[in-house]
Amino acid sequence: MSPGQEITHNFIMNKKIKVILVAGASGGHIFPALGLYEHLLNRALKIEARMVLPRRCVNFKSGYPGLVIERISVTNISRKPSIVNILAAWNLIKSFFESLFILVSFRPDVVVGFGTLCSVPVVMLSWFFRIKTVIHEQNVYPGLANRILSKFADKVAVSFPESVKLFPCAEEKIVVTGNPLVNRLKKVKREEGIKFFNLSLDKFTILVMGGSQGSQAINNLFADTLSRIINKEKLQVIHLSGRRDRQYLDRKYENSGVEVKVNCFLDEMYYAYSCADLAITRAGAATLTELVFYKIPAIIIPYPYAAKHQVANAQALQKKGCIIVMPEDIISEAVLSEKINTLLSDSNELNRIKDCYDAVKNEYNEKTFGDIVLSI
Repeated sequence: MSPGQEITHNFIMNKKIKVILVAGASGGHIFPALGLYEHLLNRALKIEARMVLPRRCVNFKSGYPGLVIERISVTNISRKPSIVNILAAWNLIKSFFESLFILVSFRPDVVVGFGTLCSVPVVMLSWFFRIKTVIHEQNVYPGLANRILSKFADKVAVSFPESVKLFPCAEEKIVVTGNPLVNRLKKVKREEGIKFFNLSLDKFTILVMGGSQGSQAINNLFADTLSRIINKEKLQVIHLSGRRDRQYLDRKYENSGVEVKVNCFLDEMYYAYSCADLAITRAGAATLTELVFYKIPAIIIPYPYAAKHQVANAQALQKKGCIIVMPEDIISEAVLSEKINTLLSDSNELNRIKDCYDAVKNEYNEKTFGDIVLSI
């Protein structure tokens, strides 16, 4: 560490920093915010923070020292004419007053928004009061809120290099940082993951999942595909189903001849990632970030109703050779089983995909997100 870096480091470690994090109601926004907060805790011992969430996000609890949850009344506004938008407009106005109270009472040094309408009143009021602001975009194609807020924010952090030219603000304020991961997503030995699930070390492990709520389409597709896979005796599966399909899948796999571990949801995701040889999943930004981190070859089936987000996310990694993309409207049991059979018999292709991840990891870590927040 150079003398200049040491001075900066000591200044950060001794300075009390007050931060507001603003996220939407989904895990795709909350977990990157928590990942940033964990990084700030590691970098600055004296940190005080608020996380602002929509009021409907009632079940989320902080669980972190120094992180207090605040809620505002913002609700989604439909892009189609709807009477519900009258209430949504009122809630947005109300949220500006609630955000003003939070800002005045807490007096943050910096405000970090993670997209969605929830960020709009907090970030815009922060800009008005000359409080430093950063916004973070998790997806390749930025959402409407972040496109608007990019003109007001001091810095724009993006997860994908492809996002840089999609914002209406000056490119100079945009930095490629990647998508923050929470600390609990650690890497463990494959043997530990296999032991956790009570599986076999010498079998090929497929991880099937459809996001935090599960995906009925992926659940049905893979369950019907399994019987078509050649050499099933060499295969084992970890399937994260969501609550709705758990019992159905248990019955479906009962006589499949394959060892399948079905879970509604898994807190210890690092075990599943660390022992997976192949993943079949959606293209949410958080999921793709985790695949890059663990270097897992994947067959990606983008959720077709997530605006442009998941398709664009998947295409970004597909161009780099990291994943195989199969659109939901054309995939079938025959197509999926053929691709799985090919990968099962071609370890060279799997290794090639893993090697492609190395370049992506370097590209997506141009500068640490936390460094930007602390230095702004």
